[in-house]
Amino acid sequence: MADVQGSDGTIVRPDDPSQYTVEFLPDGTLAIQVDCHHAVGTYTVDNSTVDLRIGGRTPAICRLGVLMDRFLRELDQVTSHVFRDGKLYLALPMDAGIHAFAPTSVAPPAATPAAG
Repeated sequence: MADVQGSDGTIVRPDDPSQYTVEFLPDGTLAIQVDCHHAVGTYTVDNSTVDLRIGGRTPAICRLGVLMDRFLRELDQVTSHVFRDGKLYLALPMDAGIHAFAPTSVAPPAATPAAG
């Protein structure tokens, strides 16, 4: 996650952006890392319209924080998206704010030996 920009122009950046991530899986599910919690959800996309549905998350294994709660609550409200300059921007309704995400590199799967 790069940052969260509110409609009032305030920008919030987590101390460790690698702990605030969303992975869009090909089967329409979401894998979310938010601080020390993991959450799941689903998504659908129709042109620039996107609908994210946040489901369950791991039990409280770390202290709940304001940014964590805001992050999950706002992801559940996202209405549209755009890719610009290599980043994904998820917009909240009525210009309430934008979540900006930079791509993370994913290690390719390890090669498996050929069956002999």
